[in-house]
Amino acid sequence: MPPPNIVLVLADSMRTRNVSCYGYERRTTPRLDALADEGARFANAFVQAPFTVSSVASILTGVYPSAHGLQHYGERLSDKLTTLPELLQAAGYYTAAFVANPHINADSGLTRGFTYFTDGRPWYKRPRSMSRLSSWAENGRALNRYVERQLRTLNSQPFFFFVFYNDSHIPFSDLPRLFLPLVGSKFHSPDFETMSYSAAELARVVDLYDSSQRRADRYIGQLYDIVQRMSQGLNTTFLISADHGEGLDGRFERAGHGRLYDSGIHVPLIISGTGISSPGAVVSEMVASLDLAPTVCELAGIDAAVQFQGTSLVPFIDQDASRPSRPYVISEYHDSRSVRTAQWKLIQRGAGIGMLDSSDATDIELYDVQRDSWEEENVAGQHPDVVAELSGLLAGFVADIAASVHSPSAFEEDEAVIERLRGLGYVI
Repeated sequence: MPPPNIVLVLADSMRTRNVSCYGYERRTTPRLDALADEGARFANAFVQAPFTVSSVASILTGVYPSAHGLQHYGERLSDKLTTLPELLQAAGYYTAAFVANPHINADSGLTRGFTYFTDGRPWYKRPRSMSRLSSWAENGRALNRYVERQLRTLNSQPFFFFVFYNDSHIPFSDLPRLFLPLVGSKFHSPDFETMSYSAAELARVVDLYDSSQRRADRYIGQLYDIVQRMSQGLNTTFLISADHGEGLDGRFERAGHGRLYDSGIHVPLIISGTGISSPGAVVSEMVASLDLAPTVCELAGIDAAVQFQGTSLVPFIDQDASRPSRPYVISEYHDSRSVRTAQWKLIQRGAGIGMLDSSDATDIELYDVQRDSWEEENVAGQHPDVVAELSGLLAGFVADIAASVHSPSAFEEDEAVIERLRGLGYVI
């Protein structure tokens, strides 16, 4: 059988709690729900960083944030790390990326290995006088048009498409900037750090966020239909997830992308299409976004003995009874790390991405996530044995990661990109 076409889809800021096939009371994601019914849904998938540039770098390289080091615009991925599209390209795949988020660009090194890369940002070329009539990021309709055009150019060569939608990211309204005052800046781009929100105002923010999820879901469904129609529906596997979640929480440091709380790192993951042995399967074991790169390589038949720090999810798709179980997942932020098991979440502050001396990281939070899914009660003082055990796992992680660090280099920052990052809340 020829190698499958593979489509990796990310929906920016899509958190699991607001996806209907994960139990949300609103029907926000009917197309994802249908794809989950046809494929495999992973109930406990976690990203390795709750912000775009670091999370996507981990997804495309299969290594932890501390190993690749990318944290900010102006940093370039080390040439010593091999990217997933480079591996696929070398194996004979046509590789293409369709990306709206301005963090993912040629300067960052995250486009290495893509035969075709959309600028994905027509705003970058527009006169500034037109900027008020455009939204902050190109919408999914435009990205899907690029996908359709590329499919028309392909022959029998297998393809790998990376499609990264920005529609579910703030601003939650898709109105052009000229009309955003009609919604109100407090709601379309909520700022919980500097503004206070009543329960009714927070509910309005959630309403807008849910609308953005519906838009992203609609574009993902359209993408699926386009690919199935234009590739005759043959031999294509879809992996659909998010780069991080969203806080939607007025509590201190729970806003924005949610940091290392589950609102920030727990994301949907659905694998559908070719190769699903048990449609509608729900995988309860914990998995990581690090696992996506080795999964794609196994699906493509590539023996990738490279830097991967994750493991393939194909045994889960195949319902292999001997599939390996991941007892915990580790995620990182600029100044903190977390380790999560099925029952516990420990967050250690004071040392994060690129900070391998954790001796000063004494600020500890511990949550019983089985009993307290909203992580409201810090029970570190009540369970010193659990704190010691999970702190030991983080110490072991820091010791292990030291041998695999590849520090990024710098590039000259582009003011046009910085302006767009500011509009998306990445730059103050």
